[in-house]
Formats: sequence, C-alpha cells, structure tokens
Amino acid sequence: MLEKIQASVSGIEDNMSTAVSNLEARLDVMEGQAINQYTILNTVIPGCVNETPVIDETEQDLITINKDTLSRLREEDQPVETSPSSVPQEVGEELILSCVTPTKIKTVQQTLGKESERHLCALKLLRNFFSKDELATSNTDGTYDKKCLDSNKLNSLKILVFTKFPVSTNEEKDRAWRFIKGKINSKCRTTRKSLVKDFIPPARSL
Repeated sequence: MLEKIQASVSGIEDNMSTAVSNLEARLDVMEGQAINQYTILNTVIPGCVNETPVIDETEQDLITINKDTLSRLREEDQPVETSPSSVPQEVGEELILSCVTPTKIKTVQQTLGKESERHLCALKLLRNFFSKDELATSNTDGTYDKKCLDSNKLNSLKILVFTKFPVSTNEEKDRAWRFIKGKINSKCRTTRKSLVKDFIPPARSL
C-alpha cells in the first residue's frame, strides 16, 4: 500500500514539474516577443514607446494563458514534502569554504541557519553565487536562447542545500533538485523582468 502511495505521489510531482516547465517556456517566449517589439518600435519611431502606457506585468502574462490552467498550476506548485531524513543539519565551515569565497562565508552561514525550507534556502543562497546580470540573462539549462548558469556554482549551491537538508534516496534528491531548478528559473525570469522594467523609461505626462 505504501509503495502505491509513493508511486502516486511521485507521478503527481513529475506531472507538476512538467506542467511548470511548460508554463515557464511559454512565459519566456512571451517575454522575448515583448522585448523585441519594444526594440523595433523604439528604433522605427524614437520615443514612441515612452508615451505608451505600461501594461501591468501580471496582466500581460495572462493575456494568452488560460486562467483555469494557471490557477491549477499555482495550487499544484507546492514545495516538495519534507521527509524525516530531511531534518535540517549543521553545515561545517570547511565545507562552506570549499563552495564560496572567504568573504561570503558569514552570509552563507546566516542563510543556512535562518531558512527552514530547502527551496527557499537555495533561492537566498543564489546571491552568493550569481550576480543580477547573470540571473537576468541565464537559466539553469541554457534553454530558450538564454545562457546557462555556471554548472560548478550550481553544484556548489546544490551541495550546501542538500547537506543542510539531506534526503534518503537519489530519486528523492533528483525530484527535489528539479523542483529547486524550477524555482531558480522563476527567479531568473523575475530578475530579467525587473531589469527590463528599469530599462524602459516611464511614460511622459502630457
């Protein structure tokens, strides 16, 4: 009975991961189209974009997304359940030093000591490995015409996270890491949108 439940949970998590990946792919495509349109308009008719009202980012993303599907994905996109083997552990300073530069040890220690969830800890640790520009122009796999985040840095982040939050099986670890990578990709997209928003000048008042 337990094996059937575990198989069912694993199937649900895999479907969730696939669905979230598909949604991220659509958002990346839409984002690229928006940036290209801005560049073309500003080149052909200088200044015309400045006078165009800025569409709310959330509304823009929802234009071509089925609201029922998005709502379902939000309900499904929940953190991977913590198993007994995932009880937070102490991460030694020597291990931390092997993953980051000496100047970042204190910040990493504070993050590891503060966060109680695996994916939130990974997101908070990102700033110790990647700059905003790196996050804005990349993702974890280098897909959708984006650069690939440095694999060595990602692996160091992965080591810290799974040392802090251990798992009992490789299957569980792979599933949890896929979930974390999805969160990192979302963070990259959010950072990219923030930089694009800062790049576009505010609309001029009449």
